[in-house]
Amino acid sequence: MDSEIFDWKNGQVTFWVLDRLRADLALGEQVIFLREDLAQIEFPNSRLLDVGWYPTLKEDGRFIVQVIKDKNWDDPVLHVEVPSLETLREAINGAILCAAGGEV
Repeated sequence: MDSEIFDWKNGQVTFWVLDRLRADLALGEQVIFLREDLAQIEFPNSRLLDVGWYPTLKEDGRFIVQVIKDKNWDDPVLHVEVPSLETLREAINGAILCAAGGEV
């Protein structure tokens, strides 16, 4: 998944390895790339959009998309869990709106 398919509004991509995952392959064939740290996008309003796979390196898991405000990882502004690359794109688009200043 290429980072350029998204409109990041006022966010800045600081980390992105989701481009290693291929939509034409089953996630089970790509376990080596299923990690907690897949993407981070920083927004000027002290919000961070974070994407990871949990549990790391396990086929039976899920993507977690979070929006964190003021580095408060214990109380995310948004927390969404999705099982596939197909649903991940929609989850990231929703998180962008939240992180850019919209409400949940």
